Amino acid sequence: MRVRRNGAALLDRPLPNARVVATLAIGQPVRIRRVLGAFAEVQTPLGDVGFLELAWLDEPVRSEREPSPGATVLLGRLARSVRSWLATAGAAQGSSARDALTAAPRALAWLQRSPRRAYTAALAMTLLAALILAVDHVRDAQRPVTTPPAATGTGDDGAAAVAILSPADGAEVAAPVRVTVQLPAVAGPTELWLAYFVDLDPATVLAAGLPVPLGLPGLTLTAVTTLTLDLAPGPHTVWVVPVDRDGLPLPGVAPARARFTVGGAPPSARAPLAYQTLVSGHWRVATQGDEGSPRVLPGGAWDDVDPAWSPDGTRLAFASNREGAWRVYVAGAAGEQPLRVTDGPGQDRQPAWSPDGRWLLFVSDRDGREQVYMVPAEGGAVRQLTHGPDGGSQPSWAPDGLRFAFVRLVDGRPRVFIGDTLGGTPRPLSSTPGRQVQPAWSPDGRVIAFAGLEGGRWSIYMAEVEGGAVRRVSPGGTDRRPMWSPDGRTLAFVTVRNAQSQIVALDLERGEVRRLTDGHLHALNPAWPRR
Repeated sequence: MRVRRNGAALLDRPLPNARVVATLAIGQPVRIRRVLGAFAEVQTPLGDVGFLELAWLDEPVRSEREPSPGATVLLGRLARSVRSWLATAGAAQGSSARDALTAAPRALAWLQRSPRRAYTAALAMTLLAALILAVDHVRDAQRPVTTPPAATGTGDDGAAAVAILSPADGAEVAAPVRVTVQLPAVAGPTELWLAYFVDLDPATVLAAGLPVPLGLPGLTLTAVTTLTLDLAPGPHTVWVVPVDRDGLPLPGVAPARARFTVGGAPPSARAPLAYQTLVSGHWRVATQGDEGSPRVLPGGAWDDVDPAWSPDGTRLAFASNREGAWRVYVAGAAGEQPLRVTDGPGQDRQPAWSPDGRWLLFVSDRDGREQVYMVPAEGGAVRQLTHGPDGGSQPSWAPDGLRFAFVRLVDGRPRVFIGDTLGGTPRPLSSTPGRQVQPAWSPDGRVIAFAGLEGGRWSIYMAEVEGGAVRRVSPGGTDRRPMWSPDGRTLAFVTVRNAQSQIVALDLERGEVRRLTDGHLHALNPAWPRR
């Protein structure tokens, strides 16, 4: 099977912030190892193993081709036993066994790609397993007893520890940050995975006996591994947790932590503001710097709404009905070369960028009720993130790229919830009464701003992500649609002035409010880039 589109990204795992390990060109051959939903686990001729969206492959691949989990586990274990036994036999018995060693992985992979082949071969594999176990038993009885190697490096409690070699604790570094990690030598499998956390203490999300629910895993087969992180200027903390293939933290191995500061000019609230405004009876997307006149992006006999800047400020996502149904598009900063990234039944709106600029959350009613979905920023396979009759809308991605805030109905009232792009049960942001809509996650990840209705007045509130403490920050009355500035010091929001919806900015330190838009008939949905 070959790649059909140029520049396909081979990922470590199908996650929103997964590290790209290779960029594949048109026609590059790949071998499918298994299929997981909208992703295929593939291997390139150079040995890179990772996940590729099915849309990048040159012929259809159905999830039904994947054996059941039980069959996959059985075949995987038998494959490892066969390879181990044949490797020993090949070394001791000459070319015929070595030929079998070369052919065995291809045959086993062929079996694992099809459930019919797998189940047809199950009986034969079981008999082969019994033979292998018998041979292993005889071989193990003849092998001298050795003591497993002890772990190198210890934590404060004497446990084996992973170590961050660079950057040094307290150092000032430039972006992108290269984090070099040294793994401990531990007894057991040599194939380890790393789960790393940025500005989020893993102790708050790890549970004994359960896989790591967050973090950005990457396969490593070497003692020293380097992670590359694109972080905004300012202080950051990174934790690294070694885990096994199932995502379980290695027993007796302590995580590592490094605190450092990314240098460079801090993000500025003077980055261009995008918003939607009414022009000649149609909604248009406009951009405006802190100084100067607004610029309306090109349009026609259709509506463009819900603008969202990419994190680096070079692309705009928005929803448009220019082709009939509402779809999500991505264009250049000036609205040039719009690319449709969603399709299918229903109406798609409210795009929100992932912090790395590679994914979009959006809202669609394609299953009969509004739910939150995720799609690559260039288009491709869509994954549903919220489920159930209470629906989901108005998503806002967390800076860690793994959690997101959204709105769902509780007893008929909208409330803000926090979900996880890897699954799990969403939790409410706070228990305060009243309606909560339009959440916006702060750049430092600690606070979520939202519009709340109490006593018949809409105001802007801020709630702590951990703890849920809530405080009102705007005077109230008609205040809605909060949006953070890149430096986290300013909140833009929509308020009604002289019977028109206009965008104002609230300085959170001084409490001063200033008007950002003027001269347009209504301005809605403000959007700043992250940096």
